[in-house]
Amino acid sequence: MNKSTILFIAGHGKRKNGTFDPGATGLIAKGEHKYMKEDLFPAMKKQLPKGANVVFFSDYNVLSHGNLEQLAKSYGPNTIVIEMHYDAGMTAARGGHVIVWHEFKADSVDLSLVKAIKSRVPIRYSHKGDLGISGRNLGNARTAANKGINYRLVELAFGTNSQDVLEMVQNTDLFAKALLEAVLNTKLDKVNVPVAVKPISPEVVQRERSIEQMATEVINGDHGDGHKNRQESLGLTDAMYQQVRNRVNERTLGTKLSPKPVNKTIDQMAQEVREGKHGDGHINRQNSLKISAAEYEKVRARVNQLEGLKTVQTAKMPVAIKVGDKVTASQLYGTSNAESPARKTAITGYVDKIDKKWRNPYRLVKTKGKQDYIGFTRKNNLRK
Repeated sequence: MNKSTILFIAGHGKRKNGTFDPGATGLIAKGEHKYMKEDLFPAMKKQLPKGANVVFFSDYNVLSHGNLEQLAKSYGPNTIVIEMHYDAGMTAARGGHVIVWHEFKADSVDLSLVKAIKSRVPIRYSHKGDLGISGRNLGNARTAANKGINYRLVELAFGTNSQDVLEMVQNTDLFAKALLEAVLNTKLDKVNVPVAVKPISPEVVQRERSIEQMATEVINGDHGDGHKNRQESLGLTDAMYQQVRNRVNERTLGTKLSPKPVNKTIDQMAQEVREGKHGDGHINRQNSLKISAAEYEKVRARVNQLEGLKTVQTAKMPVAIKVGDKVTASQLYGTSNAESPARKTAITGYVDKIDKKWRNPYRLVKTKGKQDYIGFTRKNNLRK
């Protein structure tokens, strides 16, 4: 057995600000964090050989607290860290993988975990010649790489696929056994396999969680930003997600969503894209417009054409905007990462902070040098 401490961390959980992040949900209504804490970890603990140096941590969201280094080193200088998650996506998507820092090649622990995952569900991706490995630039992976911590993140399977969920929920002991055998490099006693299991129906889980409950989760930020991300995290069909979205708007805006116009022209859609009505990124814009890839390419081409004509006609260099500048914003957003503007009429203020990592990078104040914030905005909504 490995002499180093093996630290299993349940991803997500209680954030530093006190709110709770369940992680992806899908067909497992309790979400990633509680599944690891209440199902997988107990199944692993009861099969743990005597004397095995394995620790299970689920007290809080380690990424939010930003203390991965301190936590890992509290169990010894050579702690092996395995952060546990499950994935979410389209209902047909299946399989698990192990995420490592994108500059690293998988080590023996990573490859053993891939073998364990493959014994229960398919594996996905390939990185530097190793199947079942994905190289990413993620928060805890970045911290671990910078601080010399032996770390990887496991995406066990898809919580939005009924076959994968069957393995996670009804064959939890078998999954737990495979993972332990992988990290301890030893064979464990056989586990009794359920005689008969029934596929888990999405409708059953969706009934258990009302539209009101899911709307509350979205408002609390439990499912991230962007409609595509939220829908995947919730594990809902388009029709069900639209019901959740309508309820969120009723509660936050006091009004129901107006039906989206249909049969818009390419010019109309291109103008909306230029005005920022469909967010950032081509995938988000196409999803927001609800058009095919071929039609979106026409919209994209028209946007480029219009932007090109505008540049030729004005023949002006972009105006640099810096902290302290007095500006007029045509739209304001309530938060740094809000998708929809809270104000659509012009307002004048001063640039208090610029952070390009935000969706709305420019924070404005009413009075220069004071913290009387009026909102956030984007560069294309500003003029000096």
